[in-house]
Amino acid sequence: MQEMEALRPKPPQVQCDHARYKGIFTGRPLAKPRRVVDLVPFAFDLSLLEVRLLETADMVDLFVVSEGENTQKAGTVKPLFFNLAKEQPRFVRFREQILHLMFRKSFHKKGVDRLGLWSLETRLRGWPAACLQALLYAKSGKSCLKEGPQPGNQNASTDLSDLGVCGTSIDGDGPRHAIGPWGVPAALSLVQDGLDEAIILQHDEDELISREALWQLKHCELLSNLKQAAIHIPSTSHKLSMHWTVRSEHSKACLRTSGGDSSANDLQRVSWRPVNVALLESVMCGRTMHQLESDGTNFLRRHQPCSYPSNHMGLGTGIHMSSTAEPGLMWLKDYSVIEAEIERGFPAFLVEAGKNGRITPSDLVDFVHTRLCGRHLNWKGHDLVHVSSLSASSQSIIEDHQPWAIKGDSRALLLSASLAA
Repeated sequence: MQEMEALRPKPPQVQCDHARYKGIFTGRPLAKPRRVVDLVPFAFDLSLLEVRLLETADMVDLFVVSEGENTQKAGTVKPLFFNLAKEQPRFVRFREQILHLMFRKSFHKKGVDRLGLWSLETRLRGWPAACLQALLYAKSGKSCLKEGPQPGNQNASTDLSDLGVCGTSIDGDGPRHAIGPWGVPAALSLVQDGLDEAIILQHDEDELISREALWQLKHCELLSNLKQAAIHIPSTSHKLSMHWTVRSEHSKACLRTSGGDSSANDLQRVSWRPVNVALLESVMCGRTMHQLESDGTNFLRRHQPCSYPSNHMGLGTGIHMSSTAEPGLMWLKDYSVIEAEIERGFPAFLVEAGKNGRITPSDLVDFVHTRLCGRHLNWKGHDLVHVSSLSASSQSIIEDHQPWAIKGDSRALLLSASLAA
């Protein structure tokens, strides 16, 4: 672990007055850094979770790692993978920064017919937000809940010593037992002490904010018009490895490189929808717990970046690491994600090789190539864009914002070379 920490880069320089941030910051640094909360909806990829923790552990004060026994698909269940792996040294080191939440499948049964097939995916984002709200305001001496009836908050616990209770749920018969065996971390009190300026991040497990962008957000004063708005972090979308990007349907022509530099605008065509950031209190206090659970659970992902095109930190300041070249993870994604199809599964040749105990590196490369470049699949070869085909400025941005824990990964280089051949 010490060897890994020795590789951690120093924080970037604070540049609140840089031209690229003129639509975000006043140009003045804060008197003291703001607290940062990162909501991490976890499913199954422990390696990606480790990368996310390593990337920003020196900048994020509290990680809310939430997982459920249900997948996004009604009727399918899975193990609580992080709960099974959390005592591994690679995760124990972050224990004091992690609020681990576990949601049992009994809390996902109702409402699918009323709210549609996306309700499970939506509520898996909302429950950790509701739980965080209950904990943050339990002993703060302050409440921001709306006036009037609060059907989802009538019996909310105000005693943090009762670590098995995290608010209440209208979908259950009593208190929600969500907090994992690690309990409430000390980092929660740090966030409570800095609620006025704290910010919250909400994005998928495979979507990361760069260290450069997060460091500026932690240290710089926001413009007054952003007190109730989302700040967008446009994410470069990667497939297979950091050497391949993918042309995305979520590209937004309105998101141009700020600061007068247009040389990296070709990143638009390989940009995923942005990671979104907002002031914590504007999110927690803008809705009741009931609304968080049944309606407002995608509160940040619902913001449309082109409605406020200046509210972004710059193209490439986020990273979307989708569909890594690992067959087991691909299958789990097909099984778990609502828009994926489990029927695609493993090809017959890979199943036979597994039965015989003779899966070779060539088999795995063939599998990945078939999945992402085949004629009958969603991700076709012409959708993949190698980094080398982008402008020099875009290549430099991608290199600068790659997670430090995976930079120069020889396995990624070898895979890219195999697919290119």
